[in-house]
Amino acid sequence: MKAISLQSLIDDGRLWKGGSSPEIAIKSSGFQALDQSLAGGGWPAHMLIEILTSSPEELPMQCILKTWQLQQDERWYVLVNPPYQPCAEGLIQANLKPEQIDLIRANPKDTSWCLEQMAGSPAIASILAWGIEKIRTPQLRRLQLACQQARTQLFLIRPLNARANASPAPLRAQLHKIDSGFTIEIFKQPAANAHPIIEIKNDLEWLLKPAPAMRKIVTQSIHKRLQ
Repeated sequence: MKAISLQSLIDDGRLWKGGSSPEIAIKSSGFQALDQSLAGGGWPAHMLIEILTSSPEELPMQCILKTWQLQQDERWYVLVNPPYQPCAEGLIQANLKPEQIDLIRANPKDTSWCLEQMAGSPAIASILAWGIEKIRTPQLRRLQLACQQARTQLFLIRPLNARANASPAPLRAQLHKIDSGFTIEIFKQPAANAHPIIEIKNDLEWLLKPAPAMRKIVTQSIHKRLQ
């Protein structure tokens, strides 16, 4: 009988065995407490990740932009149907490169197809997508497969009521807004048991930094004084 290896399925997160740690590529979330709760020590780098929240306007950006800061390379990063128009100044303030971040406005009926095309592109590193209220299981499976084949990361923002439905997404998390920041619950991930809800406090370091335009003015002023 010919032996068939399942290791490739295990490495891709499509199959796992009890009591084992998943050997999958990961990217740090930028939050130490969250990394400690994520199998492997960070967000899966080549998977579909569902983020459920009742505050889609702000919490996903607060949670995900940290990992974008740490994994920037020559590939593209994409925002699909964000609730608000992103501010280039804000992206620069967050140590991101606006020239590597694309913004896509997709028609609701075409959003799933659009995401599949981008997730299947090796030129894209990570996608943060809103605008899908209802999506069928076969569509989610296609998105996960596209992520695995092209080695792309896709964060899909969904409403809280989606938690009641089964999903083929290997990792699912729920965000909740609190006064000091937000909480995150990882309630599904490969080869890992449930973890306590994590509290992430607001990062106020940006308040201590001058805006990019102000930094330029200060630099010019110092240069003139040294002449």
